[in-house]
Amino acid sequence: PEDSVIVAQENAQIAYLLQELPARDRMVLEGRFGLNGSTVSLADLADRLHMTREGVRQIQRRALLKLRRKWVQLQLQAY
Repeated sequence: PEDSVIVAQENAQIAYLLQELPARDRMVLEGRFGLNGSTVSLADLADRLHMTREGVRQIQRRALLKLRRKWVQLQLQAY
């Protein structure tokens, strides 16, 4: 039971952090990691966003860095 509470809290924190990202960053991460149901390839996301696969990959990389920084800040605030 304790583990399920921890997982639920972490999922809520991740959802909160995703909402803090710009819409395009959030769309890329949700698509690439299947956070809204199914994963989407770089090529498909590139078509949807009218950009290159490399551009989508760069957005993904920057968005993950933003999430990591925000996650660390959130964890530090908890202590």
